[in-house]
Amino acid sequence: MMTKNWLVSSILLCGLLITPSSSHAQSENELNNIGNSREWKNLLHYGDGWLISEDQSRADSSHFFISQQGKTNPVSELKADLEAFQNPSLKTGKEQTSAVCAFPARRKFLEKKLNRKFPDADCPKLNVYLDETMADAVQLVFSTAYPNNPGSMFGHTFLKFIQKNTPDLFQPSASYAAFVGHDDGFIYMTRGLFGGYQGAFDLTPYYAKINEYVRSESRDLWEYELNLDADEVRTLTLHLWELQSNAGFDYYFFDENCSYVVLRAIEVAKPEWNLMDQKLFTIPGSTVRTLHSTLNAIRKTGFRPSLRRKLDAFISSLDQKEKIELDQLMNGELKAEAIQSSAVLDTAMVKIQYLKVADVALNREVQHARSKLKTKPIEQIVMVPVGQNQPEQGHSPSMVSLGGGFSDQKPHFTLGYKFAFHDLLNNDQGYEPFSQIDFPSIHLRVIEGKGLILDKLGLVAITSLYPWTNLEKSRSWKLALDIRRANDLACNTCMIAHGDIGFGIALHPFTKKAVTSFFTSVYSEAGKALDGARIGTKVEWLSVLQAGNFKGLANLAWGLDAFQNKRNASFWTQETGIAYRINKDLEVRATFNRASHVFTSAATHTESQLTLHQYF
Repeated sequence: MMTKNWLVSSILLCGLLITPSSSHAQSENELNNIGNSREWKNLLHYGDGWLISEDQSRADSSHFFISQQGKTNPVSELKADLEAFQNPSLKTGKEQTSAVCAFPARRKFLEKKLNRKFPDADCPKLNVYLDETMADAVQLVFSTAYPNNPGSMFGHTFLKFIQKNTPDLFQPSASYAAFVGHDDGFIYMTRGLFGGYQGAFDLTPYYAKINEYVRSESRDLWEYELNLDADEVRTLTLHLWELQSNAGFDYYFFDENCSYVVLRAIEVAKPEWNLMDQKLFTIPGSTVRTLHSTLNAIRKTGFRPSLRRKLDAFISSLDQKEKIELDQLMNGELKAEAIQSSAVLDTAMVKIQYLKVADVALNREVQHARSKLKTKPIEQIVMVPVGQNQPEQGHSPSMVSLGGGFSDQKPHFTLGYKFAFHDLLNNDQGYEPFSQIDFPSIHLRVIEGKGLILDKLGLVAITSLYPWTNLEKSRSWKLALDIRRANDLACNTCMIAHGDIGFGIALHPFTKKAVTSFFTSVYSEAGKALDGARIGTKVEWLSVLQAGNFKGLANLAWGLDAFQNKRNASFWTQETGIAYRINKDLEVRATFNRASHVFTSAATHTESQLTLHQYF
């Protein structure tokens, strides 16, 4: 009997000794699973791009992690967070507050995942933020390009919180952007491409964004209400607080930008949408296309036209007599009280806003005259045309191409790749019309007897054809830097470095779907084939026409060489092309180019080519 009792006691004792160890192993396994889960890594912004490993967070601020290994070890960060959540007196984050105040979205996720409740803490700043931002719905807002500024062609995205009892203009909005100071031009572009800026959050009423984009910069706003329930909206809002108060990112135009932060925050709230899967880079227009391609991601779409688009629509609604009255009013030749057309007065008020006329007396006079007329405001009469300008209809940014043709009657085949973004032969749906901004591209060529050779290495090409009108008298301009074959030399494999910059005037010749322009440019070329450098000036004629799915281009240039070295003093080039958009991301192009040879005025280089372009 004693033996039996001893045996039973031994088994019970072993059970007691084994149970804690088994429970600990199960808990450790659970923590590893959660720490390596997609949801937890989303909260920590672990890498998912082409340069960032999946085992490293994109966040650059140490305040975003409680564990010293948190940037590279998500399980270590999970354990540190759990310990901090259980100990409200432990201070962390940039503001050195309790972890439940610094990282409320992580707390919410872990409480749900582990089915437990962490102690509360006093979080006054978090509570103020939640009072301002807690909403019934969330919109992603996309700002289109800034006219005559191709560098803005990427657009901008931010979030708007929809609160039922708050007027639309006073709804809160959260924006993430680069803090650029007074940088502009080349410095701005260079630092933006290589992560030279820090990103910063901005929480402002929506009317501030309308003043900035719609009125000051004349950019359209597209509003996409996300299909999120109340719990998902709260998760998104809490995570934005974590980013605003503790995270820091180096800002890149193509990667860790406004769209990256927006998409990642949305994915934290809705991980099943997989918005960050297989993304080479993230830019605002692609964000909109990603959401549109995700089933049921967008509940409804709204549009807020820019002041420029609104003014164009208002002026188009006027008859010839009313247009004359408008011009006379703006020139001080006619008093507002003498005008009986409400459409003229409504248009005048918009034009005064758009041109930023500082004539307070004129503005007051027009408003007073308008108040005496009882007709409806023009907004209720004229529908601002949207056409096919929706950003989701634009082609994807990257491109691969395959083609073939004849160069001086000899056959060749071409292969091409473009990192981004949009050129003059691309269909303008979803983009600022008649603008180009192309970043690194490479084109290869297979020719008889030479095999595979480099045809062109593009570094940057920017063009803005901004029509000169009575309303706006702005210059058009262009810039190009590349390494290319010297087509005007008697050598089909000779490479030269090329750069040019030009300014000119563009006009609408007969329709707003066409533009013709005249440029004066300065160019520079260098390479062994030239025996030094070639520097000079060019005059150019460039016309572009879009008709439905067709896009055509014609360019004729005549130039002078300032430094002679057994070459002709002048040269000319001719370029023509036509593109047909098969679908959003597939187009076919036919091009024909000619260039005078330098060594003889009689001979010319000719080239024809047919290519298929796939965008992704």
